Amino acid sequence: MKVIVCPDKFKGTLTAWQVVDIISGVINKIVPSVEIVKKPMADGGDGTMDLVYGYSNKKIGCNTFDAAMQPIISSYAILDNKIAVIEMSQSVGLAILDSKLCNPEKTSSFGFGMVIKNAIDNGFREFILGIGGSATNDCGIGMLSALGAEFYDKTGNLLSPVGGVLSDISSFDFSKLILNIENCSFKVACDVTNPLFGENGATHIYAPQKGADKYMVERLEQGVIDFYNLVIRQLGYDMNKTKGSGAAGGVGAAIECFLGGELVSGAMLIAELIDLEDEIKSADLIITGEGKIDHQTTNGKLIDVVSGLANKYNVDVIAYCGISSCELPKITVYPIVRHGVSVEQSLSASEKLLAELVELTILNHIK
Repeated sequence: MKVIVCPDKFKGTLTAWQVVDIISGVINKIVPSVEIVKKPMADGGDGTMDLVYGYSNKKIGCNTFDAAMQPIISSYAILDNKIAVIEMSQSVGLAILDSKLCNPEKTSSFGFGMVIKNAIDNGFREFILGIGGSATNDCGIGMLSALGAEFYDKTGNLLSPVGGVLSDISSFDFSKLILNIENCSFKVACDVTNPLFGENGATHIYAPQKGADKYMVERLEQGVIDFYNLVIRQLGYDMNKTKGSGAAGGVGAAIECFLGGELVSGAMLIAELIDLEDEIKSADLIITGEGKIDHQTTNGKLIDVVSGLANKYNVDVIAYCGISSCELPKITVYPIVRHGVSVEQSLSASEKLLAELVELTILNHIK
């Protein structure tokens, strides 16, 4: 029997690699004859770079800035000796920013652009950009400024590229973009499908998580709309035309518009990179999972992508998770948090509890 183990991380507790090793270890102990194929995954959010690094074992460090423009050291992974895999959360991420500095009117994606620039300077021309987990809502003007773009107000003053200046931008100049950027290709691994603005847009949905109160949300939303209209007037380009344009506070839209990038499903992109579908063709069972399964899971998230590939070849799927608030079609879900196990216990003893859950349930699916 061939079993593929391809989960995401359990956010805040276990990496995807750890989840794979726990599940595989239990199966090996109970049914040693089973062939196990380990394929840990990610969806473009935080953890994507570390996942790729686990496959490639190649990483480059660089000096950059966090979202509040404080100097930090970041890094990016190298795949197949030619593709730079850069995770936005490793530079301007919300999780690495002091909570006192979380203010999307003052934060900038500049540090993310600095990491991209470092990779270009090091000779890389193919990029996978994971843009989940950011602390910014600046429509990517910070990232673009790090690459040489300039943004001016109506009196010709150069603006600081932060989220709060979007309404002040009257013109922009891309004549000083760094050399060789026109030879680069960018694939943006998105873990959300939100538009650039509107009730389900970047600002209304995610800015409150980044430190915005309701008044700031309205100001930021207006800034995004004003910048969108400016781009329409000057370039004739609709920055809101693609699902995921609102990812990372509009960085997704900026990469597509100004750098010719392509927004793609992060989970599907990772699946392609690790040849998951080829393995699924001859599999008998697929085991996936993530920290939380909820109503968003079926909207192109990792488990949804894995399930779609499995259904294509009529392969059964089970999913382990920390907590589940809904049922999934054609997938058997096993949550750690259940009768007798609390959320607190799940977080503090996730490795032990996951192993126990797999041991308790796996024989229902392995012959």
